[in-house]
Amino acid sequence: MSVYVDELWEHGRTPRMPYPVSCHMTADTKAELMAFARQLGLRPEWLHNSSALGHFDITPPKRALAKRLGALDMPSGDVHEKVAFMQRIREQWAQEALDGNG
Repeated sequence: MSVYVDELWEHGRTPRMPYPVSCHMTADTKAELMAFARQLGLRPEWLHNSSALGHFDITPPKRALAKRLGALDMPSGDVHEKVAFMQRIREQWAQEALDGNG
């Protein structure tokens, strides 16, 4: 099981996103993501769980900490690779929910 972060991107400030640069953090399972998020000091209510892929938006300092704690880089170059990666994660999350662990 692994936790993943994608590349930082600049999106500007908005009322919903008060920091101008961020990235996404997800994991093979929701349980693993939530445990890792606790290590970073993230609140459970910050989870974007209604999107196609459950994730946290994290700032550059949190991304750096996540990498130090063992998070892996998400595929970012080839769109087909990233789509396949995200589909695999979604399927794992769906199975976790069916098993009563999500």
